[in-house]
Amino acid sequence: MKSSYPDISGILSAKAQRRQTLAALSWEEKVAIVEQLQQLLPRGMWKDRAADKRNDRSRARRPTA
Repeated sequence: MKSSYPDISGILSAKAQRRQTLAALSWEEKVAIVEQLQQLLPRGMWKDRAADKRNDRSRARRPTA
């Protein structure tokens, strides 16, 4: 039986357009966006998320026994 997948070309093109729009912003505008995102998270959560990502990366690098 042949699988039928939904058409996601619209999603992918919108994603590419958004990426180009963000890449064209100045450094100051990008920093302002990050500051706005920080305000949306509960207090202290921004630092916790960054620490979680660092821990995930260090776990991925550790050799398995």
